[in-house]
Amino acid sequence: MNRILIVTILILLGSWGTRAGSTELLRKKEKEKKEQKVDSLKIGIDFLKRYLSEKEGWYVPGKNLKQSMQGIVSHFESGPLDSLINKIDYYRQFDNLLWVDRRPEDIPMPDSISGVVSNVELEETLMRIDRNVKTSFFDSIIVVPPVLFADIEQKIDIIEEGEEEHIFADGKRAMPDSISINVHDTIWNKMSDSLRQETFANARKSYLDSIRREYNDSLIYAYRDSVSADYRTKYVQLFSDSIQRYYSDSIRLNNITRIKEWNDSVVHITNQRIAGLLGYLSNKAINDSVDVNVLDIDGNPLTLRLKNNDPYYMRVWMKNQQRDSLSVRIENINRRTMRMYIDDGVSFNRFTVAEKKDYIFDYKKPSKKINKVSKKVDVYGPWTLSGDGTVGFTQTHVGDYWKKGGNSSMSILFVLKGKALYKKNKINWATNGELRNGWARLGGDNVENKLRKSSDKLYVASRLGVSAFKKWFYSAEASFETQLFNGYKYSSPKKQISAFMAPGTFKFKLGMDYKPHKNMSVFVSPITMKTVWVLSDDVDKSSYGINKESSKKKFTVPGLNFDLSWKKEVTDDITYRTKVRAFFDYTNPFKKKDIWWENNIVMQLTQRMNMRLETYLKYYQNEKFDEKYTNAEGEEATRKVAKWQFKELFNIGFSYKINKRVYKRKVKIPM
Repeated sequence: MNRILIVTILILLGSWGTRAGSTELLRKKEKEKKEQKVDSLKIGIDFLKRYLSEKEGWYVPGKNLKQSMQGIVSHFESGPLDSLINKIDYYRQFDNLLWVDRRPEDIPMPDSISGVVSNVELEETLMRIDRNVKTSFFDSIIVVPPVLFADIEQKIDIIEEGEEEHIFADGKRAMPDSISINVHDTIWNKMSDSLRQETFANARKSYLDSIRREYNDSLIYAYRDSVSADYRTKYVQLFSDSIQRYYSDSIRLNNITRIKEWNDSVVHITNQRIAGLLGYLSNKAINDSVDVNVLDIDGNPLTLRLKNNDPYYMRVWMKNQQRDSLSVRIENINRRTMRMYIDDGVSFNRFTVAEKKDYIFDYKKPSKKINKVSKKVDVYGPWTLSGDGTVGFTQTHVGDYWKKGGNSSMSILFVLKGKALYKKNKINWATNGELRNGWARLGGDNVENKLRKSSDKLYVASRLGVSAFKKWFYSAEASFETQLFNGYKYSSPKKQISAFMAPGTFKFKLGMDYKPHKNMSVFVSPITMKTVWVLSDDVDKSSYGINKESSKKKFTVPGLNFDLSWKKEVTDDITYRTKVRAFFDYTNPFKKKDIWWENNIVMQLTQRMNMRLETYLKYYQNEKFDEKYTNAEGEEATRKVAKWQFKELFNIGFSYKINKRVYKRKVKIPM
């Protein structure tokens, strides 16, 4: 019994150990599978990167193919696009974050930076400094320290007394015969031997001693000169080296400062561009769309484009197997989400069993004589009409007991502008017209000519253009400008200065017109004819370029004309427009010229009211004013001169705009 119990226990322990071991083995295998999956992905990415690096002679035969392979590798290494965008947006919130940086010593070709002195220029300057320093010390006296001349006799080999024969050892110096050999025997015979020998010895000794001193002095002087020259050379060189060292240090400091400042500015600008580009790419990625294809019952695809920041609806028709249709609206939430709901007005009924009837209906084909039903459609033509009209009114009343004084006044201004544009194929024909008239009435008992003109203009221009290439047009333009009512100079007495066709200006232009977009035009016409009329006899012709004594009432001159017009919609309610016209007379283009500059700001306050600010600056060579001056005789005289003219207008009034394309109705017969 005990043996059976022990065997049973051993069998149970063995089976439990086997199950535990098998369980542990399964866990290890699953872990190895997971690790094998991660490792296989990493191995695959490393394998692709090895060949994408184009080392060991491998390369990808195709730029687009290589970019695609690099893109999928980057996707698995960097993570999903949304995660990358979130990381980039996190870093973009730091103002002074450096996306890239560069050390000043890593700048290529630093000598090309403005203000940096190159090594070649530095060496040339140092050599010039050295020459200038040595030249400046050429005639200068440099005091040699006396210590350099101390113990000279110990530093050179001088001839001691009794060693005079060494002077004559090299053979360059010879001893005189009088002390080297005996003279004629007759002389020696006259003297005693002792006296002769003493005299000879004294003369020899005196001569050799003088020669020794002279020789020693020459050695001392030569040594002193060599020491002085060596000291002078070293002194001048040390002085030159100190100046060169100071200059070199200043240049190096300047170069370091200039290179660092330039590098900092380049790094700052580069980081700003990278930050802006990353923001642009992030917004581009966020706003990128995803196309989703939905198949109907017949397998036909319907493409739904999902994107961020662009909510829209799309209506689709869904059918069942019985071909029953159901209208469904799809709302775009974002790039990954959409909402679907049944369209309004749809009702559901339960299915009922259709009743069968045994009636047989005869099928009859329609008669072929029946005419097809026609359909009228609107087709836009090449014409576009636009314009606006403004009426402004201002009134001021000053009572009799208004302490600060002043006069009552009332003014009104009418402005009417129109434009007709014909655009078809290569033809572009634009006609503009402007009519403005303004009057002001001043109050007060002492005011003469109470009703005065404040604005008066009639202008018509028509330009025909034929497309030349890209945004250039061969163009011809005719323009006419005058005023409708008489104009006066309200002095005492009142003097008429203008009238209808006095002056009147006509221009005909031929040239090229550049239109980069619909709101800008640059017209250059080297062939321009300008004609000015002064038809009224009450207007001074000399004020508009016609000789007063002549019977002529007009003149024509050729010239170069330049027209610029530009329009900018600042906001939906504010529009800015500027026009520049310039005419240069070919007879004297530097003195005879006409310049016109107009600025116009219109703010739409309501649908029918606007605020208008206009400024005009012009210089017309033929429009002259009286100017007093002192002539050569010292007398006061009057002459006609051209001057700059300025006018400003501010007005709030009622406005009405039109902008419509002309269309005609055609009859279309369906197929």
